[in-house]
This record gives sequence, structure tokens and C-alpha cells, in this order.
Amino acid sequence: MSLHAKQNSPRFSRPLLSMLAVALFAGAPAVVSGQEETRLVELVVTAQKREQSLQDIPVAVTAVAGEQLVEYGITDVFDLQQNVPSLLADSSQVSTTANFSIRGIGTSAQNFGLEPSVGLYVDGVYRAQPSSIINELVDIERVEVVRGPQGTLFGRNTSAGAILINSVAPSHEGGDNYFEMSYGNLDLVTANGGFGASLVEDLLAVRVTGFLASRDGYVDALGIEENAINDRDRWGGRAQLLFTPNEDLSARVILDYAELNEVCCAAGTLRNNYFSFNGQPGSDSLFAALGAPVISEDQLFDDVVAIGFLPTSSNEDKGASAEINWDVGPGKVTSITAFRKFNTFDNIDADFSAADVVNRMNDAKSDTFSQELRFAYDSERFNYIAGAYYFTQDLYSRTDTSFGLHSNAVLVNSDPALAAAVNGVNALSAATGGLIPMVANAAPPGTSARNMMTQDHEAWALFGQVDFRIAEQLELSAGLRYTDESKDLLGVFEQDNTGPPPDFTAIGTNLFLVSAGLARPNLQALGPLFAPGWGFYLLPVLAPRPNVDETLNDSQLTWNVKLSWFANDDLMFYGGYATGFKSGGTNTDRIHPAFSQLFGPETSDSFEVGVKADFPAQHLRANLTLHYTTIKDFQSNSFTGTGFNLQNAGKLEVKGGELELTWQPTANVMFSGAYTYNDAEYDSFVRANCWVATPFLTGQPDPGRRNPTDQFCDRSGDRKSGNPEHAFILSASASHPLSATVNGYVHADYNYRSNIVTDINVDPLKLQKGFGLLNARAGLAWQGLDLDVTLWARNLLDEDYTGLVFDVPLQTGKLNTYAREPRTFGVTLRKLF
Repeated sequence: MSLHAKQNSPRFSRPLLSMLAVALFAGAPAVVSGQEETRLVELVVTAQKREQSLQDIPVAVTAVAGEQLVEYGITDVFDLQQNVPSLLADSSQVSTTANFSIRGIGTSAQNFGLEPSVGLYVDGVYRAQPSSIINELVDIERVEVVRGPQGTLFGRNTSAGAILINSVAPSHEGGDNYFEMSYGNLDLVTANGGFGASLVEDLLAVRVTGFLASRDGYVDALGIEENAINDRDRWGGRAQLLFTPNEDLSARVILDYAELNEVCCAAGTLRNNYFSFNGQPGSDSLFAALGAPVISEDQLFDDVVAIGFLPTSSNEDKGASAEINWDVGPGKVTSITAFRKFNTFDNIDADFSAADVVNRMNDAKSDTFSQELRFAYDSERFNYIAGAYYFTQDLYSRTDTSFGLHSNAVLVNSDPALAAAVNGVNALSAATGGLIPMVANAAPPGTSARNMMTQDHEAWALFGQVDFRIAEQLELSAGLRYTDESKDLLGVFEQDNTGPPPDFTAIGTNLFLVSAGLARPNLQALGPLFAPGWGFYLLPVLAPRPNVDETLNDSQLTWNVKLSWFANDDLMFYGGYATGFKSGGTNTDRIHPAFSQLFGPETSDSFEVGVKADFPAQHLRANLTLHYTTIKDFQSNSFTGTGFNLQNAGKLEVKGGELELTWQPTANVMFSGAYTYNDAEYDSFVRANCWVATPFLTGQPDPGRRNPTDQFCDRSGDRKSGNPEHAFILSASASHPLSATVNGYVHADYNYRSNIVTDINVDPLKLQKGFGLLNARAGLAWQGLDLDVTLWARNLLDEDYTGLVFDVPLQTGKLNTYAREPRTFGVTLRKLF
């Protein structure tokens, strides 16, 4: 997307100019102050791959210019959600995972082979792994968030929307060079800069960008290190070359590299489980008996955790792309070729306790190649785009889950019936003088289970879209895309020290009969307990299971149609229907045998109507969108307490609306606001995860469990997790000249979200209350020096809120939640050249 102001603005300073030239939300106006009039500025975008006025396109889109990213302190993709309606972005467990959702529809990045519901594009190149853009947003020209299924124009089909990030390109004109430094609390230090030049006039231009960011953590690891967890350690760079041999041909080559090495992520105690509702001791009682420190739920917002070792996360992202544009008369040919590599590694204390129970290591690699070729034709009444897209991805992931010193005690004592069985067998051993052996170690320290997954993915698509002005005030748009997908999947599951699986029903029955004097010990039934490692069978995430060797082939026709009515130059109504699609795959975790290791494709159907209105006399812009979307076979990914369960829900239904307002009463003052209502619930989801904590702590059964022995529960009619029904954003900016060369400016934004169900099993104890975050900035701009100094604070009110809430592995009834940033503040110096 490109932004072009058709009216020049007075120069207050480069930062102030960004406030006036581009507003905070999609279609937000700037106001030009002149001697005779003050009027809204038209913004031209390429959200549909061709230049159009933002107020004339039948698409719900939010555009954030690069200057705004600087003005509002948006430093990474997670900060975007503070200023973009209907967008949520999060990271949990490790800092190498990112989860994005639009209008409540999103995909967890915990499964490496799962495709995102929100498509991510950087400089026109699709990022197959959302985590690859967890880094600093620097030297960015614009970010565009498109809402609704994108099944026609973009490189990959997506069912929820797309985020388009475009960096500043090389230029023969110059004037975009800068250097920026920040210092803040928690010893935050950042530096980044972008420098470009024309090497050969009108022929060859170059641009180089670099960044680094470091910060202490804000969570203490009890007995290990203070301010160690949730730190920041990132660096990277980008080099670009622009070749323009003539006015009709250009080639842009981009090389980029980014690296992240962080201690992440801290999960505090939301609910302890010392005892169940009926007095059964829980894992916290056991850990206390073992001498391991236990953090109280009263310390949730003290930012302290008790773990065995510091978790680590690292990723490496690199790639090369070439974009060629060739103007051929009334049309243009565009080719985008890209190679990308993304590697991640993380090592976590998977039992989230100070005891040494379970450790988990993940190592994953992704290599992708993509080629897009399209032709665009423009005329006064008729426009079209036609193209082809090819994509390949090679995936490899390995997960090692290993037992520690306390694994045997935790496994055996986590279930009273199991503990009774083990004690019964050991009592028989003592009574027979060792003739019947003692029970072997269920989880020998150092033994492990390994998941090794590979996937070869190939896809191609043909697409096109036509826009036709059928009358002076009426325009029809229609798009069509055919997609063909093929995936070869191989999953190998290995584990140490496993004998035959124990039959605990037979063991318990035999022990009961022996105690009653009605039978003799059945050594055949008891035998599996005498082989070290029998505890592997207790946990689906470790239990032996067959390998997976599958080939999945999917093909889909997706389309959209939109009708726009221009009532006058300042008022447009539109309505449309769109479909989206993403292919199936395999779960890279071992899961309960009741669930399939494979999951199928996901499709979406969306209706949308809207109005975009300008009120020039009032310097006001108002955009309203109403939407209704159904997702069939929604790919749901939920943590079960022992692994991630990825499967297809029957049907997800989402409906709501977005109202965006911008008012700029004077050239120096701007107010913006957005309200979103989003109701997302499962119309059908009969094999979902069940409550764990509430039944243990309160005795209240899960109403979704039809039979007491079912391993799954019916979530039909329940709310979709991670989705606030109500949210609003308020923003205010003002500037004032303090002298002939110095301007002062202030900005504040507030984002409120209503309560959120934080997990797919909708356990009522996991409900997060509503909260709001306030950010503020104030600074001075010296025009003659092109220098800005800004004081800033994020989460200024130091609001306490939580992230994802999950059932802690091997600790039935205990709930943890990922910590969120407290108040941060600092100062930024930015110099333009």
C-alpha cells in the first residue's frame, strides 16, 4: 500500500507532519491548514494491488504509516494491536511463537506445520511462519491490516485477514535517512537506523537498515536470578538495491537477517492446587513436601516464578527477494521471487515448578520458496488483475521431552488410585520377601520421548479480480482463485525404556482380590510395573504411538464479489461476500488416542456491508462495517496440560461490527476512536477439551462432558477463546509551536477490551476480566536540526492483566498464566538526515 497526499501540508516538523498527513485509523484524514480553507486530504492506497482512494475501496482496512509507528511508539508487531481495531497479537510459552487473530479468528503458532488464519506479508513476500516477524519494526513505510477472508489477491489463502508490512524502499531522491536511540527502565537500550543513497543517478540506488534492542527481564526466577525472564535481545539488518534502467522497468532486491535470543516466557500462578474440593492433596502439597518452593496465587502480579532452570528461546530469520515491475502501456507486469529460511530453538521447564520433573526442547526449521507473477490493467471504467502463484515449504521439527529427578514421585502421586496400586504392589513385595519385585521407576531421570516431524509442502494457484464501473455511481468487483495444495507428512515417535503397557484396571482388580484373600497375585498383570519407564504410558504426550506417514491433497475454489454505491463524492456504501481457505496437516505433538493425529482443511464464508463517509465541513470521517463469518472445520489448537491438541472444530460463527471515527478540529489537534463488537462462538464443536481446574478445585462438573468416561467435551454454543466481545480505542494528539524553530507535541492512546475466555476449554476459572492500557508520549522537535526528543510511557497506569491461562502439566487443578509487561518508560532521540 502506498499513501499519497494530494495536497501539501505546512512543515511543523517531520514527526508532526505524520500526525497531520496520515491519521491513526483506516481512512483517517489529515487536515490541511491554509489561508482560505481547511479540508480533508484524500489518501491513495493499493490495498487491492492497484492505486485507489482509501475511502473508495469496499474493504475494511486499517493503514498505519511509518511516521505513525514512530510517533506512537509501535516498536514490534505486538504493539500494533494497541492502535488497530479487531487485531489481537500475542506470544506465550516461548518468545519464538506469535499468534495473530482478526475479528476473533486466529491460529496458534505452537504447531510448526499449522498455517496461519491471518496471512503475514513483508514487502510482498508471504511469511509462512508467523514467528518470523517477531522483531523490531524499523524503517517501515507502512503497515496495512486487512480484515476478512483473503482468498483472491494475496499470495496465500487466509480465512481471517492479512497484515502487510512494507519497508522503506531505496530512492534516488534521498531524504529518508535517520538514526534513533532509546533508553528506558529495565535497562532498555535500542538503536536503529536507515540510510540510503543513489549510487548511479537515476539508475542504481541502495538502502541499508540495522537495529538492535536489549532489555532486562521483569520477572524474577526464585533462587536463580532477578529480572531474568521476559528480557529482550534482538538484532538484525536489511540491505536493498533498486535498479531502474528506464522509466518503465524497475527491479528491487532485498536481503534481510534477524536474530533473537531471549529468556522467555514466565508463567505465574493463577490458582494453587494444594487440595481438591474433597481434600485430595494436589501437586503443590507434594512439591512442598519435596522441599521445592511453591509460589502462592496471591503473588500473581509480583512477577516472580519458581522454576528449575531459566527457559531459553532463539530464532534466526533470513531471506532474499526480488521484485520486478514492468510498465507495458496501460498495464503492468509484476514478479516477486523469494527464498526464506527460519530456524527456532527453545528449551523450557515444562512442569513450571521448582521441582525437576519434565523438560522440553524444541528445534524446528522452515525453508520456503515463492514465486508470484501478475498482470494489472487499468482504465477509466475497467480494471483487472490476473496472476499465478507458486509456493514450496520444507519443514522439520524435533521435540524432546525428558524426565527429571522428581518425575517418578510426581507421576505416581498425581493420581490417588495409581499411588494406591503402586503401594499395594510394593506391600506384596515386602510380604513375599522380594519374591514379587518392587515397582520399577516409572520415569527414570534422563529418559525421554522424541517427536521428529518432516513435511514437504507444494502449492500453486491461479487468481484474478475484475473491477467494473457499471454506472457512474455503481461499481462491481469480483475475484476468483483456484488453489492446489500437496503435503507429504512423516512423523516418527520414539521413547526410551518402555516395556508392555500396564493395564491398571486388571492390576487394581487383582490387588483388590488379593487383599480380600480371593486370588493370588497375577504376575502377568503386574509385570509391566516391573519394567523401568512404565510411566511413559501415563501421558499421551509421551506414550508410544504409531508413526504418521501421510500425503494430503487439497484443492479449493475461493471467490469474492462486492458492490459499491457512491452516493456522492464523500459517501460510499458497499456490500460483499468472500470465501477463504487453508489446507490441513498433522499435529506435531503426540495427543490422546481419542483424537486424530491429522486435521483437515478450514474454509470460511463472510458477508460484509459498510459505509465510508467524509464530512468535510466538520473535518470528520466515519467508517462503519458490519460482518458475519462462518468458519467450517475451524483448526483449533489447545493445550491439554500434557501437549497441544490440534483438531477441526465443526463450525465457528463470528458476527459483529467496527465503527471508526476521526475528527481533526484544527490542524494541530486530532482525535480518533474505534469501537468493535465481535461475537464469536462455536456453532458445533463436539470433541473439544474438557475442564480440568474447576472440577478439581470446586467439584463442579463440566456440562460439556456427556459421559463420565469421555475424554472430550462438547463446546457447541461456547464462546471462542481469545476474543473480547467489546473493545474500543481512543487516541488524541496535539502540537504547538513553542518558538520559530521548536514544536512541542503530545499523544495518548487508550485501548480497552472486555473480558476474555483465555482457553478453548472455556473453564470458568480461566476467564480474564476486562482491562485497559494507556500509552502516552510527549516531545520536542527542532525543525532546523531535524531532531526529535520524546519522553514516553507504555501501560502508564501499570495495569495488571494476564495472558493465556493454561492447565499446568502433571499438576491437576493448578492454573498458570503468562506474565504481561508492567509500566515501561524511557526517552527516545531521533535524528533525520
